[in-house]
Order: sequence, then C-alpha cells, then structure tokens
Amino acid sequence: MMDPAIVVAVIGVLGSIASVGYTARSARRATRLQEEQRAEQAARDSRLKAEDAAYGRASSYDIGVQERQQREINRLNRQVELLQRQVAMLMRQVVGAGLVPVTIPESDEKEV
Repeated sequence: MMDPAIVVAVIGVLGSIASVGYTARSARRATRLQEEQRAEQAARDSRLKAEDAAYGRASSYDIGVQERQQREINRLNRQVELLQRQVAMLMRQVVGAGLVPVTIPESDEKEV
C-alpha cells in the first residue's frame, strides 16, 4: 500500500493543477469578455460619432436651406415694395392727368 502522506500529496497536487487550470480558464473568459466589451464600446462610440456627424451635416444643411429661403423672401418683399411704389406713382400720374378709371356699377354688371 501507498503511504497516506503520498496519497494526500498526490491529491493536493492534482487539486492544485485543477485549480490552476480553472483559474486560467476563468482568466481567459474574463479577458475575452473584456475584449468583447471594449469592441462593443468602440462600436457604440463609432456609431455615436457617425450619428453626431450626420446630425451636424443635417443641421448645417437645414440652416443653409433656411438662409436661402429667407433671402428669397427678402428679395420678394423688395420686389413687392417696388411694385407698390410703381402702382402708387402710376395712380398719381393718372389722377394728375385727370384720367379716372371707368367703373361699372354692380347693377349694370348683372344686366350684361
């Protein structure tokens, strides 16, 4: 028979080897999990950066569109004001020349 001390030592060595193997396996899993988490975080950061860039481009485009629309509105306002001044000037000329626009009373329009 074997000496009990040798049996206990062999069991202890086998337990230690199993413990080292389990610890190494757990460490590999933890390392792999950390790498996956880092990759996921990098993907999230990249996606957020891309979304921010897209939002910035859309915002710039929207601001540009609004500025162009406002310029067009201002141009049309100036054109309307110019036309109003021309109409007022023509009306003054017509009144000054003694020409009065011919108006048809509503009662005459119904008979026509």
